[in-house]
Amino acid sequence: MLFMRSREEVKMGETKGYYCWKCRDFTKQKPQYNKDWQGNEYVSSYRCMACGDTNSASGYNCPECGAESNEDTFIESFNSRPVLHPDYWNCHEWEERHKCWNCGTVYEFINSNY
Repeated sequence: MLFMRSREEVKMGETKGYYCWKCRDFTKQKPQYNKDWQGNEYVSSYRCMACGDTNSASGYNCPECGAESNEDTFIESFNSRPVLHPDYWNCHEWEERHKCWNCGTVYEFINSNY
């Protein structure tokens, strides 16, 4: 499940605390928007106000504050399934649920062994 924030959830010009991988700290950042295939706008990344670096708003990190997930934030995995991959054998993917160590948000993402 990909967690995406809409433009309505994050107002234009708003900054928020988000984890910056270059600064290695939570800094004030400004959301940058993109559109999905239906034309709905969502926050695609954040630009750090301290160093100017762009930080992804999706993936394996917390969608709310950007803190990275790890084995300590892991709650459970579920929906494991085999996947046919042209370059690898015996591939699986599964969904994982994590609880953010920084803000407490519970979020999910799909992980795999390829």
